[in-house]
Parts: sequence; C-alpha cells; structure tokens
Amino acid sequence: PDTPYEGGKFTVTFRFPYEFPKCPPKVNFETSIFHPNINHSGEVCLEILHGAWQPRITISKGMCLPFAKSLPFTILSLMAYPLSEGAINPQVARMLDNSREQFNSMARTWTRNYAWVRSASPYASPTTTQSGVEKDKRSSSDSKSSKRSKKSKSPKRNKK
Repeated sequence: PDTPYEGGKFTVTFRFPYEFPKCPPKVNFETSIFHPNINHSGEVCLEILHGAWQPRITISKGMCLPFAKSLPFTILSLMAYPLSEGAINPQVARMLDNSREQFNSMARTWTRNYAWVRSASPYASPTTTQSGVEKDKRSSSDSKSSKRSKKSKSPKRNKK
C-alpha cells in the first residue's frame, strides 16, 4: 500500500533453470512498469539473482527457508522500496534520486496505463483525488436535486 504501484496488477514470471537451486531463477515482469530495477523488457536487476545467489536464506532466529519461497516477498519489497544504486534503468534511477515526487507521478501513470485493474476490493481500487471525490459528491447531489425537481414539476392529482 501507498506506493505508486498500488491498484495495479503485475504479472511476474519466475523461470527455474534445470540447475536450480544451484542457479538462480530468471525473474521477469510481463507487465510494463516504471522502475529503476526493472528494464524495458521486464528483467529484474537484483544482486540476489546474480552474484549473491544462495539456495537458502536466513530469515530470523536461525530459521531458513528455501530462497525461492522468499523471492516473491523480495520482489514486493523492491516495488515498495526501489533502489537507485546499481539500477538497471539509470534514467529512472536519476529521477528517483532527483525528484521522488516526479518518479512517483510517472510510476503511477505507468501503473494506470499498463497494470490498472478495476475491482471491488479496497486494496485494488484507485486512490481517488480530492477533486474526484468532490465531483462524485456533486454529481450525486445533482442527480438527487434533479429527481426532486422532476417530482415537484409533476402534475398534482386532485383528490375528490
């Protein structure tokens, strides 16, 4: 929540090589996304998918999980906290460093253009702007007042 990707549905593929778990999986976003760590073809740039790959990762208190199980959480974390250092998309990384507001705006635009899903779920619904809320309230009150005016204009029946 509260990321420029909120409200979007992103398809991510995990391709596991024959040598897995000795070799890392290939992770690609099938959905276009504006992100410093994901290039135009969807390739995800993460140290753990390249040089720092380990078949297992320690979570806490000595508990180990197969790395493939924690990888989706790592991808979600990357979406919440993009990294400009070592980015695969340097132009987006510069924007992230120079103007977080501009980066968020562009990422939201891409999310709306390429990943937007209309849903009844509050977690997948768009963030409504204040002007949008006011507009909805106005149109709702306008329709109520027009219904009232139609009722008042209807001819009255005389009771006999």
